[in-house]
Amino acid sequence: MKFLDFGYGFGEVLSLWARQFGVSGIGIDIRENACARARQKMAEQGLADRIEIVCGNAAEYPFEQHAFDVAALSERTEGWIAGLHLLRTSILHRFCVALCDRVVGENIGAQMSRRFEQSNLFLVPPDRERQWYRYHHLFADFLRTRLMQTARQDELDRLHCRASAWCTEHDLVLDPVHLD
Repeated sequence: MKFLDFGYGFGEVLSLWARQFGVSGIGIDIRENACARARQKMAEQGLADRIEIVCGNAAEYPFEQHAFDVAALSERTEGWIAGLHLLRTSILHRFCVALCDRVVGENIGAQMSRRFEQSNLFLVPPDRERQWYRYHHLFADFLRTRLMQTARQDELDRLHCRASAWCTEHDLVLDPVHLD
């Protein structure tokens, strides 16, 4: 997966995603000190071959359309918090805000869903009321693969238990996601 991050700061999100999820990409920031610090961080972490740091105005950066799998993810989704939210909720085939909050264990589902939908990122609203959502199937597969690679079994069990408890409380049956 190739990632383009505008206004990336000191490269925290880029280095995390490169280490945790194996992404490659480009970070663009206009601040010289941020670029220097990010380059140093990438070199120290052995990521300089996968992550390019560009110092300049992101609006003027020339790149081909569709050259990146994910563009501006950290800016649009509040970085690693959103990344964790996406990974954890990927165990669900479809979800609503309250179910996401239960699975993740924090009340950020409304904020995340609103941001993802406004940014036109990843979500497919399967109902007219826009209460229940699902991730685009290719993105969901990517998230589930990454979750399986990074999560401990007890964390996966905890996520599934939370989802099951919420469904039981609301007399709902949702198709389970099998993480093999």
